[in-house]
Amino acid sequence: MTSVLVAGLLRRPTSILNTLKPACCLDNFIVMPFYAVKKGRVPGVYETWTECQEQINGFYGAKFKKFSTEEEALAFAEIPASDKTLSSVAKSIQPIMKKLMSRVKEVSPLCQTLVSMLADLDDSEESKEFSTLACNVENDLAKLTTSVKLAIDSKLLTGTTKRKASDSSEDASEPPEKKKCVEEEGGFTGKKFADDDGVVVFTDGCCFHNGKHGASAGLGVYWGDGEKNTSERLGGRQTNNRAEIYAAIRAVEQAKAKNISNLTINTSSEFIMNSMTKWLKTWKKNNWTKSDGKELINKEDLQKLDKKLEGINVKWVHVDKHCAGCKAADNLANKGAKLPLPE
Repeated sequence: MTSVLVAGLLRRPTSILNTLKPACCLDNFIVMPFYAVKKGRVPGVYETWTECQEQINGFYGAKFKKFSTEEEALAFAEIPASDKTLSSVAKSIQPIMKKLMSRVKEVSPLCQTLVSMLADLDDSEESKEFSTLACNVENDLAKLTTSVKLAIDSKLLTGTTKRKASDSSEDASEPPEKKKCVEEEGGFTGKKFADDDGVVVFTDGCCFHNGKHGASAGLGVYWGDGEKNTSERLGGRQTNNRAEIYAAIRAVEQAKAKNISNLTINTSSEFIMNSMTKWLKTWKKNNWTKSDGKELINKEDLQKLDKKLEGINVKWVHVDKHCAGCKAADNLANKGAKLPLPE
């Protein structure tokens, strides 16, 4: 009976199993903690702080807590004890997906090189089809990763995808990342709303060889891990500012498709921040011209964004480019810039 009791409460090195002491001597053993992640990359209960950190570091709004018993940890993470095996499987899937992604990232540059070489030799439909498949290797795997994550979430997080700030301060503890991420809360287009009433998205645009011959631009929209994020090649004139504008356009379009009425757009672009919160009203008042009377360089693109903003409230926040969400949007934009031009 003593062995069962100790085994149920403690985990200890195998080397001491043969020297098991009576229950009255339990103080001689070290009780190992359990780390519960209620909101993170893969919610669940983890046995080490390192494993827990992998799920919460850089994850916007992560919720986690340390417990002395597994039962308490499972309750906090809102995982029924009957689903403990499922939680274990979910944790095992993540490293496999990471390994698969790393392998694909090794193959992807080779595919890109082969596509370029084939383009010089053959312009047949077969060659074009291969080019499309090769260029989408990383994107297709990203979709697979998202599908796996959604499958896990549907089992482990049913009915718990959104929680209010009424949780206790420790329950709602968030990584310092969030606190240092925001540099400036610029303002609103549309009606003002409280942070708790809005949905957060990160946008970014990039352009390789900006302003030079052969420039290639892409845009990224990051809603979070496990969400349907966007990585696209920019059509038309290839510049960084246009990519930033269209990243915002795409975010607003997607928010409307999701019936989101209050959207917080986090961006590291000072151009977008100043355009939307400082210059937009004056531009419209002056018939879309600058203060010196000259026409705006990106007039049509900015007009399109302004039109898209009708019927939705947007809060514009300038964030540090090194924060996790911004890095994710930047990675998506960089991948988009490497894709073929849209037809």
